[in-house]
Amino acid sequence: MNAQDRYNRVMELFDAVCDLDAAARATRLEALCAGDEALRREVESMLDHDGTTTGSSLIQAAEAGRGIDAMAATLFEDGDIPGHIGEYRILRQIGEGGMGIIYEAEQRSPSRRVALKVLRAAVLSPQVLRRFERESEVLGRLQHPGIAQVYEAGIHESARGRQPYFAMELIDGAPLDQHVRDHGLEVAGKLEIMARVCDAVHHAHQRGVIHRDLKPSNVLVARFDLGSTQATTTSTTTTRGTRQHDAVGWPKVLDFGIARVIDADVQAVTMQTHAGEVIGTLAYMSPEQLRGHSVDLDARCDVYALGVMLYELLVGERPFDLGGKPIAEAARIMCDEDPTLLSSHNKALRGDIETVVATALEKELNRRYSSAADLADELRRCVTHQPIVARPPTALYQLAKFARRNKGLVAGVVVGILSLVAGLVATALSLRQAHIDRDVAVAATAEVEAVSTFQHSILTNISVAQMGRALARRLGEELRPAAAKMAPPAEATLERLLKELNPTNLARHALEASVLDQAVAAADEKFADRPRTRARLLASLGEAYHAIGLYEAALQQTKRALVLRRDHGAPNDPATAHVCGNVAAMLIGLRRAAEAEPYCAEALARRQAEVPPVPQLVLEAKLRVAKVESATGHAEKAERLLRETLAGFRELGNPVDDMLLETLNMLGMHLGRTDRPAEALPLFEEAYAGRLARQEDQHPRALSALNNIASMMRRVGRLEEAEQSYRELLGIMEEQLGDADPRSLIVLRNLALVQGQREDVVAQRASLELLLKRQRRALGDDHEHTRKTVSLLAELDSTH
Repeated sequence: MNAQDRYNRVMELFDAVCDLDAAARATRLEALCAGDEALRREVESMLDHDGTTTGSSLIQAAEAGRGIDAMAATLFEDGDIPGHIGEYRILRQIGEGGMGIIYEAEQRSPSRRVALKVLRAAVLSPQVLRRFERESEVLGRLQHPGIAQVYEAGIHESARGRQPYFAMELIDGAPLDQHVRDHGLEVAGKLEIMARVCDAVHHAHQRGVIHRDLKPSNVLVARFDLGSTQATTTSTTTTRGTRQHDAVGWPKVLDFGIARVIDADVQAVTMQTHAGEVIGTLAYMSPEQLRGHSVDLDARCDVYALGVMLYELLVGERPFDLGGKPIAEAARIMCDEDPTLLSSHNKALRGDIETVVATALEKELNRRYSSAADLADELRRCVTHQPIVARPPTALYQLAKFARRNKGLVAGVVVGILSLVAGLVATALSLRQAHIDRDVAVAATAEVEAVSTFQHSILTNISVAQMGRALARRLGEELRPAAAKMAPPAEATLERLLKELNPTNLARHALEASVLDQAVAAADEKFADRPRTRARLLASLGEAYHAIGLYEAALQQTKRALVLRRDHGAPNDPATAHVCGNVAAMLIGLRRAAEAEPYCAEALARRQAEVPPVPQLVLEAKLRVAKVESATGHAEKAERLLRETLAGFRELGNPVDDMLLETLNMLGMHLGRTDRPAEALPLFEEAYAGRLARQEDQHPRALSALNNIASMMRRVGRLEEAEQSYRELLGIMEEQLGDADPRSLIVLRNLALVQGQREDVVAQRASLELLLKRQRRALGDDHEHTRKTVSLLAELDSTH
């Protein structure tokens, strides 16, 4: 269970028991937690701080005196604007929605203009107010330039009654769709501004907050001067020139999390409109929201809404025509029917953009983008003309039709998870039966391509660890009944063997023997007279081997694919350059840099010869050459190439491009190795800032950059800053990896060393003692790292 799921579960249990008396609450909580003591303690902690038994402040205020019904009678009873609400002086009404009225107001202290939203009586209930109070603290912690910050929540006592309100950042700007129209943004600008919305949404998702009511009217595009700090420091635009930079704009997401606070009420209002009146919120709701599957409501429901918004910005219409439809029929259409393809509105959107939008709008959760960050990355790949990750729906559709025509070929033959993978490969490798007749060779080639694409997407996305656990579990289920019927030692022996079994290796070997090796043999046999098709299949299988950790086998098949491409591919075929680059990257990964050198040079030459050359791909090829030159000791040439590559990526105009950040890190490492830590440090700092801007603060490359920052600071004598960076890194790694992970232990050791350089004996001793305790638990007393820590402590004690 990830952090977001855990948070949602705690909230669900809290709501289930918070209104019960103490005895009933304890009994109910014990049953719901089912022995999960940690979960129970989290809920009990929430209850301790909730104050429900003595009356929550918001609920007390609402229920005192005339209560909820009386409040409903007094709120918004006429159209006049109040003079004050709390410490806020009301200036004017600026909006009105289903949840409440929004005023522009002036706060006394600190002195600032705010947007003040006063909730309508229709959405009030004790449960709503309790959630509202609880969530306001969480929402106040959302600190992102793309999210309108919530400052305060409370209840105002007035002649009107008791009025719940929250104060939030006042945004000077227009709704997203209006901004796009007013500024005439073209496709690239629309993709970029939606990527920025995705960045903000992902920030909240990482903190366990889901919007659930995303739509263009809930996103305002702020107006910034070109020279302003925010416009400068948060830019991720990929366009060039200040005029377009200003036009793209800086979106601010409103009401983040408020929809979740009153989620049940919002959905009730949405679904109870009159027949034929489809309000805007419903049009952006995901299928799982419409079906009421609360257990499935995670970050992906916001991804779906982002997909609808993107669709609407690109073509001016929503994916489904719901005009004049009753609510029930509109919901059925959205849940059961496919959206109209983008290309039916604008043929120029056919291809990658259409694929990205279709993936965001997938009805099946496991086929939709898993995060808003993934969608943002895809949008920026479209802007910079990089290959996207999502597979085109057309390939899946062709494969599905072929499988239905050849059911005998894909009938289940392998147990558990392997059945799907083996079935797909069996389908792909029996494909020759579909084109024995040479008159249908063209159609057969299209099907081979479709199957190859689908096979590649399946095999390269397999979680070997998850698959191994499933296979080990199935193995135990199959063998335990038989062992139980044997002599007593059999059961104990079986359990010991199952415990010693490495599930990941089990899955890896099963895939290698039962699927991939057979797939290679069948491809060689059935497509011996079709070298280009065979090259495509072998390249795909090479990537599949690599994805599950079979690196030597991956290299072997990718090299074979390259030979076929060289011999039978068209001149300047981009696919040949891609496969050649894969060979180079695999050799670099295997630390065989000298062997990788000619492949790197060939891949670069091929990319440069393409007509027209794609700058991003040329620079990626050049970066591989630089890595090889650095690894083979050609320091001057490596540095020159790295600086050229960095300059090239900067010219593309995307300061948070993944490859630009990797180049910064590579150049920093090169300078660090050549004893120039002062030059390396700002490069690592820029790379880390870029990872933070991409919302990748816990990405392995971000952690690597932070570690490099601390190391360079230590080397240039900025010891206090180095210690602070190590502490920050240690906190992240302990949360992400645990305190016994070898990488966490290394960071803790580095922290102790820098404390020693600062001559902070007390802090160093405490760090070393903690390190020793963790090393003994994780590595044992006899491990060399444990013994070194014992020696360091002994030396510290002898000198102090």
